[in-house]
Amino acid sequence: MTFVIHEAKIVEYLLKDPGKSKFFIPLVITRFNWSILRDDILEMAENFPKKWLRATEFGNKYEIVGQILTPIGRSITLKSGWFELDEHPDVFRFITAYPA
Repeated sequence: MTFVIHEAKIVEYLLKDPGKSKFFIPLVITRFNWSILRDDILEMAENFPKKWLRATEFGNKYEIVGQILTPIGRSITLKSGWFELDEHPDVFRFITAYPA
């Protein structure tokens, strides 16, 4: 399995959207250290089970719930959303993350 997270999904969505960023910014996750969050979410995806949610026009949608350790040393539980791409089975594209 391959998990893919594009920089813009973290920087321009999770850390810019007011509804999402209000959770991540106090944990000292910013656009300057965005790759820490990406790497933590990738590690979470590789180590926690996937739960199939439904088929969509973009592919099968999955949820992964797991824990990450923030830059301030706080452990948090995240839910993350993923699409398994129809044209590339076993490739999962990151959709979103939010507190569990």
